[in-house]
Amino acid sequence: MLCFNILKCGHLGRVQFHMSVRINNFYVVIWMLFVAFIWFLADWIFRLGYSFYADIFQQLEKFNIFRECFVSEVNVIYLLHFIMIFLLLKKYMRNDENTKNVLFSHSKFVICLILFYALLVSITIFFVNKIYYLYPTEIIGAIFSQIFLIGLCEELVFRKCVSNVLNRTDHNIWVNVIISSLYFALMHLLEQLFYMQSLDYMQILKIVLVPFMLGMMLAIVYECTKNIVITIIMHSSYNIIAVLSVSDYKNIFCAVCIIADIFLCIYIVSRKRKDGIRYEKVNI
Repeated sequence: MLCFNILKCGHLGRVQFHMSVRINNFYVVIWMLFVAFIWFLADWIFRLGYSFYADIFQQLEKFNIFRECFVSEVNVIYLLHFIMIFLLLKKYMRNDENTKNVLFSHSKFVICLILFYALLVSITIFFVNKIYYLYPTEIIGAIFSQIFLIGLCEELVFRKCVSNVLNRTDHNIWVNVIISSLYFALMHLLEQLFYMQSLDYMQILKIVLVPFMLGMMLAIVYECTKNIVITIIMHSSYNIIAVLSVSDYKNIFCAVCIIADIFLCIYIVSRKRKDGIRYEKVNI
């Protein structure tokens, strides 16, 4: 009955969404429960079909490089996430034709950003290779999954969809940033608990704190620019560094990336203020 109510509210939400009416806090809570239900439904489907996946994975033994790079468990799970999200949440991703003030929509800034984070990732891989040899399949697999599956999927949900919904409430824009960041961190914690039996307090604190900090910066950048490409670059770069930094210096590499994100966030906020664009809500 609970699942039925969430799905029903999700359907009603899509109707309201196109009517462009303001929404209350109760709707936001129900909508977030609906998104969480969709997210973990994909995980549950993968668990149910794990034996089938294992058989397919075994049959691809002759194509080991392809298998290791593109058919890992994480890739399949996030592919399911992407399919579920596209089918059920795609209407929340559409911007109104009246959406304004999209910063850095030109390619020059985005290209510079890609080159900067590519350099940061390359430096990380270079130093990690000095300590622990990384197989080419590890590098290719991490880059593919973090950019085209995990980064893209999570940004569409936790930035674009959540931002579009929260911007139709009466909250201050900074309240919306905090709410979306807390939701981002909580979903990461629930995801870990879904696949792991138990976590100690320090693990829970780390799982919540790091996504919350990253989510804050990503939410601020998205609210300032409305440019999902920038947040995908930031998010996937941090994830690639975190995945590939399998050494005692992992925290250092991740901290460097976080510092770079902070400076980028400060620059974008200052640029927005310099251009005289107010932090106003956009009717989505």
